[in-house]
Amino acid sequence: IILIKSKLNPTFNIISGKNSDNTKLQSFKKVFSHQFDYDIYLSKKYKKNKTLDKYAIFLDEFVPFHPDNIGRDVDCTVENYFDDLNLFFKEIEKEFNLKVIIAGHPRSNYDKKNPFQNRQIINNKTDELIYSSSLVLTHASTANNFSVIFNKPIIFIKSSKYSDYYISTINAFAKELNCYPIDISRKYMLTEKLLNIDLKAYSNYFKNYIKHPESEEYNSWQILINFINKEFWKVHFIAGIYQN
Repeated sequence: IILIKSKLNPTFNIISGKNSDNTKLQSFKKVFSHQFDYDIYLSKKYKKNKTLDKYAIFLDEFVPFHPDNIGRDVDCTVENYFDDLNLFFKEIEKEFNLKVIIAGHPRSNYDKKNPFQNRQIINNKTDELIYSSSLVLTHASTANNFSVIFNKPIIFIKSSKYSDYYISTINAFAKELNCYPIDISRKYMLTEKLLNIDLKAYSNYFKNYIKHPESEEYNSWQILINFINKEFWKVHFIAGIYQN
């Protein structure tokens, strides 16, 4: 690996949330935008899925098979992951009268074996599944952006059997949304309070990480194109003044 030291001096900086609007780089212009998840939201007209009963959606992260684990400790072993998780799903179904559906990770492949005790796995429809759900179950999936966009209650799941890195990531996500993660490796209690939403925390998360308050209601690529076109004509206008 070759490391090259250089001083960055960008022409502009794309900012998708207030949290990224704290750069120390100078001499650049800001393009206020949003994450690609919000582009997906803008591109669709969401409708409730009437073919499914009331359900909780689990945002699968392909643990412990995710290829990103190559070269570092896995987030959790197979032996320690699915048994506790499926038991938790069973408790969710019993306590809240909701069946649990799995939103398959884009890189997952469960064709040969369904490790979720034959619960329904649906791929490539995560945003739509969250929209129609009553509850979102997650570890630290970035698809939680849609949970915030649609104001869905979230239960974060962790375990003492997970890696320290994974636990800290889950805790960080939960803290941002003022949620208390459930440790499924220990005794826990499921109550209706878990379905409450801190709207202020959701609003702050939305502005800090999903969509900057000054971002327009356009596709992020269109926002960038509009900015470039504006700067292009501004440069030519100024050049024309000097030429005349």
